[in-house]
Amino acid sequence: MLATAKRQDNAKSAIQLLSPSQHIVQLVDQVAAMYLDRSGLVIKALLGGVLLQTSSGLRVQGGNVDIGGGLVRNSSTWSAISFRQGCAQLESWQAVTIKKRPDGMVALRGIVSVPAGVTSGVIGVVDDPSLRPKAGEVFPVATPINVNANLFVQSNGNLEIWNATGQLGGWVSFSSVEWSCVD
Repeated sequence: MLATAKRQDNAKSAIQLLSPSQHIVQLVDQVAAMYLDRSGLVIKALLGGVLLQTSSGLRVQGGNVDIGGGLVRNSSTWSAISFRQGCAQLESWQAVTIKKRPDGMVALRGIVSVPAGVTSGVIGVVDDPSLRPKAGEVFPVATPINVNANLFVQSNGNLEIWNATGQLGGWVSFSSVEWSCVD
């Protein structure tokens, strides 16, 4: 197999893989990883879409993909989580939602309102088992008074706040929280 990387234009990069059956893979924006394994070509993109073209047909394995005109797009939608301990969506801010991307990464976003007195414990639950990490993950999270708060995302779906050095100040931001459901 011959593999080449080339620029399609000045704004987007592309990688072209040539084999006897002339497979072409064009990656738009940033590529996280691309490699061959026992099941075939694995492509993980950070942003953008992936264009796959083959002369022998196309097989897509996995969920949350939409194929139209050769473009593989994310077809899942943002879903809500279940809140605990009186927590709720913070009014007028990004909704607390969760979404699985085609590369197997799950993104959690939004700002949760936390009642006074809550300094630790389960503040929400990821209801869908397919969106939970295989093993627990921990992330630093933002609060309005910059307490030392960490979000533990457990494999059972619990979203737990721990290590808070006091009151959380009324809210917690889940900005930049994402994990893998694949490995």
